[in-house]
Amino acid sequence: MKRNGTNKLIFGLLLSLFIASCQPGGGNHGANHHEAEHTGRLYTCPMHPDIVKNQPGTCPICGMTLVPQHVPGTETSIDSSLQHLLKPVNEQVVSDIATIRVITGMQITSVPVQGIINYDLRNKRSISSRVSGRIEKLYIRYNYQPVKKGQLIMEVYSADLAAAQRELLFLSKQQNNYGLLTKAKERLMLLGLTEKNIRSVIESGEIMYRIPVYSSSDGLIIETASVYDNDNTPSPAGMLNQNDMTGMATPQLKTNKINTDNSNNPIMLREGQYVNAGNSMFTVIDNRQLIAEFYFTPDIASHIHEKQSILFNTVDNPGKMYNGSIGLVQPVFNNEVPFSIARAYLPHTDLAPGQLITGNIPLVSTGKWIPQQAIYHTGNQAIVFKKENNVFVPKYVKTGTTSGNMTEVLDSIDNWILATNAAYLVDSESYIKAAKNNSN
Repeated sequence: MKRNGTNKLIFGLLLSLFIASCQPGGGNHGANHHEAEHTGRLYTCPMHPDIVKNQPGTCPICGMTLVPQHVPGTETSIDSSLQHLLKPVNEQVVSDIATIRVITGMQITSVPVQGIINYDLRNKRSISSRVSGRIEKLYIRYNYQPVKKGQLIMEVYSADLAAAQRELLFLSKQQNNYGLLTKAKERLMLLGLTEKNIRSVIESGEIMYRIPVYSSSDGLIIETASVYDNDNTPSPAGMLNQNDMTGMATPQLKTNKINTDNSNNPIMLREGQYVNAGNSMFTVIDNRQLIAEFYFTPDIASHIHEKQSILFNTVDNPGKMYNGSIGLVQPVFNNEVPFSIARAYLPHTDLAPGQLITGNIPLVSTGKWIPQQAIYHTGNQAIVFKKENNVFVPKYVKTGTTSGNMTEVLDSIDNWILATNAAYLVDSESYIKAAKNNSN
């Protein structure tokens, strides 16, 4: 009897322990609830912040586990060794890309430049009438008409010339007027008559009402009003548009450039017009002397000097090379854009005025050089990635000339460690926030 009571007691205890162990979290629920009330911590859903409870659990909307709500002043301290990794991604890049250093030395550069063939204006000659009068006969019909030295250009009627010839005829018939006769001849010669014309007037006794005007040299004759053109000069090389590589606006050069576009155009001067003594009416240009005009940006022009050789070819025949020597370097400032013109004189060539040419001029530059791949261009600015504390930080730099695959850097970056490929570190969908280089 006593044995049966003991067995029932043991069975009851085991059943109680089994039931207690089957309740999940039953042993800690009270403790957790007590801890939540003691600490005052609240729990919220990461997807639904408006769900806030004072004890752990699940979100009634999405079923996610509630997480402790952030309490100001309870932030976890950050390890200072990781501080350099916590900046925005557009200010630095974490990468194990290969690095390089700046190379200091001399580079020989072949710089391509653009230009145009033009007339040599040093050999131009002006034609004017020595007397005031009316154009009776004009033998020039169009601009750039070939003329020879001594060729008759036009005939001018002058009342002053007729009066001077009458005075000459009167004095030639008088005796003992040698001095006055000599003065009359000199006056006619100043008015444009030759000694042969004066003898003809005295011998025939007839007045020449038309004074001839002759060409003073061989070449192409151009009306003075059409000689210069200030609107058709090509833009300087390396100085592309502001939206292109160099960031400099294309200037319209206003210099003494012959307007070859007026070739074969009829002249504006007409028979019957009146001209004044000494006024230039035509200009004769020696077409045997040509020049090649090249246009340089300021960074290249500083390396150009007189008597420097330059090889060039025409755009329509790139296989044939020409050699020239620079005879003049002229700085020009136009439309707030500085550049320079280099002129190479080309005597006796088969080139034609107006031909576009491309030249290659060797430059020897000493400076700091880095590969072109190490530079990333954003419009008219250049960026390199400098390694700082195991990350790469974008920096603005100023660049100069390019030699092969090397680019000159004008800033002082001798001790910098740079990424070899800047484009590799750039995200096409991000904006690069680079820092200015204050090393200078």
